Amino acid sequence: MPIHAQDFSSYLAFFTPFLNQEAVVFDDCFTKKTQLVLHFVYEMQETITQLTQQKDTEHAEVYAARLLRQFDALKRAVAHIKPEKQALFQSSYQFPKNIHSLPVSKRLNEYRKALRALHEKTSWLIEQNLKATDARVKQQFENSIQETEYRKQKCIAAIEKLEEELSFVK
Repeated sequence: MPIHAQDFSSYLAFFTPFLNQEAVVFDDCFTKKTQLVLHFVYEMQETITQLTQQKDTEHAEVYAARLLRQFDALKRAVAHIKPEKQALFQSSYQFPKNIHSLPVSKRLNEYRKALRALHEKTSWLIEQNLKATDARVKQQFENSIQETEYRKQKCIAAIEKLEEELSFVK
């Protein structure tokens, strides 16, 4: 059964909260003993690449054993590190839970507040994306930006619909 590099991505994801922090590994399975966790993960990805390219079982076993040692050594090293807190967006707006049961004019005001909050969130996500150094973290922010843009479009459509309803009422 062939081994694929993506089979290991969930295991490497364990180290994501520590990527930009320095770790000390007490094993000779890495090229350096002290470096950013991100660089240790890159070395593990290189081992995975070498493992997946092996046709000979004996060579594959050597790389598999090395990968296990690397994973265990890095896991022990990060056990002493506090993970970076993932930055979370905090909106300055509070929204009622029953927004759909509000009268049209109040609902319109709430949707406008929501749109402002989504604009703020988009700006915040773009800022975080620019600060991010890891490609995976950048991709997560880009995905969040796309999702927020989609939500903004839905919010704008709801606002337009409510404005149309209000124009017929008046």
